[in-house]
Amino acid sequence: MNNLKKDHSIPFTANECEDKGLLNGITEKDFTETCADFLEEQKHKIISKHTNLRNQLNTDIVSEKDNTIYYTEVKRDAGHHRIQTAIGQLVYYKMMLKDDGDKHKYQIAVPKKYEKNRHFSNGVKEHLRDKLRIELIFVSC
Repeated sequence: MNNLKKDHSIPFTANECEDKGLLNGITEKDFTETCADFLEEQKHKIISKHTNLRNQLNTDIVSEKDNTIYYTEVKRDAGHHRIQTAIGQLVYYKMMLKDDGDKHKYQIAVPKKYEKNRHFSNGVKEHLRDKLRIELIFVSC
């Protein structure tokens, strides 16, 4: 029990790192910048980062490519809760934007090291793409 702090929490939890702005050695802001650079390499024009759209939609990156607007939620790890949150955010955006076609696309960006993560197995990627129209993109950082 020597590794417990006075408040009985285990030191260096993900929440403590997150409070310091770090998770897996990278800040959310730094990974968002990395993702924006990645999208630009894919011929996207970055419209905005960390944007509050219509006072209701807080999206990490909005970009445009081939007359299509992309909404990208950036998650610097692939924890179950973070992925669920990203999916919920993107489904909410679709509803609020009254999206009924292909003029908007939705994606979740996570570090490439999570590409083989168990949360993305058993048809999850395919279901997200085919049923919810949400792509997973894996970005080197």
